[in-house]
Amino acid sequence: MRRRKNTLRQAGIYLLLLIVSPFVCAAVVKTVREPLGLIYPEPPVTEAFTATTEVISPAKNTFRIITDDSFIKSDGGLHIPSSHDEDIVFTPDKPESPPETDTAYPGTDGTVDIVTYGKMSGSSYIDIGGGQIRNMTDLSPETLTDTVTEIAYAPFLRDGTPEILIYHTHATESYLPVAAPVYDTNFPFRSTDRSINMVAVGNAITEELEAAGFGVIHDTSLYDEESYNGSYEASRAGVKRILAENPGIKVVLDVHRDALQKSDTEIVAPVATINGIDAAQIMIVSNCTSDSLKYPIPDYMENLNLAVQINSSAEALYPGLMRPILFDYRQYNQDLSPGALLIEVGGHGNSLGQAIYAGKLFGQSLAKALK
Repeated sequence: MRRRKNTLRQAGIYLLLLIVSPFVCAAVVKTVREPLGLIYPEPPVTEAFTATTEVISPAKNTFRIITDDSFIKSDGGLHIPSSHDEDIVFTPDKPESPPETDTAYPGTDGTVDIVTYGKMSGSSYIDIGGGQIRNMTDLSPETLTDTVTEIAYAPFLRDGTPEILIYHTHATESYLPVAAPVYDTNFPFRSTDRSINMVAVGNAITEELEAAGFGVIHDTSLYDEESYNGSYEASRAGVKRILAENPGIKVVLDVHRDALQKSDTEIVAPVATINGIDAAQIMIVSNCTSDSLKYPIPDYMENLNLAVQINSSAEALYPGLMRPILFDYRQYNQDLSPGALLIEVGGHGNSLGQAIYAGKLFGQSLAKALK
């Protein structure tokens, strides 16, 4: 009889453990993961960001500060595809459809290295205007410094006339849905959904510029939807048409995201904490003309001057937001207009929330630089 009672008591205990264990385990996992920064709550990607101090992605990490080229595994391009080697990062002909939920890619087989690019050292880096230029050309630092400081950029009317064009040669580039130290290596990083690809970042920049009184055209065409290769020629035709219809445009920005990675399973998220919120770090790419380019860039020094002004404005308002300007022999349609630049907002290791917040800060910085 006693043995039977003990058996029944044990069975009751086992049943109770089966009922409560899922709740206990969930609480324990949450308690352990949150302090380690493994849970990164963010607002819905469609939420409007209206305040600089709004919590988009609360800072949770102490990031490694990168100050030398040993970390950058490229020849100065930082994995930025050019019009001649666009398939250096992605080869699919068409972007995949966006996931229905953030958990559509639940794998954790990849790692995200979260870093902050600080003031870089090395002979290729030139300190100028509160920021830096990474000079990958044959021009001397003295030539760049003297020439840039002598150029005065034309004033803006801000009377409603379109004076700024924002477009996206690689509009389908996208980000991780949430910030995290791990990711699913099957995640496509390309989407035709304009609420989660580069168009969303362009919208954030546009809103800030329009709030400051600037006339902006935001071209939301998906120039890389049909084919990633050849997308620069597609965007070139679109930009030429817009410029012909709007001769008052002075600034032309091709907004992308970078693709920094250390291996097939380890990607990089350049992050700066601005007002307690994680923002994707931004790099401006300004191109130098060369006989090897298909289209010479006659206004390349004017473009670089604008890049320096924007970079300086951003670093004054939001220290740490900008990576060094990349000045190199590349094309990127920067021959089409004075004030033509390519903007890299974060990388594929960043979250959409970090990128949109960075776009907002960049828009404010650009408005200040152009006033």
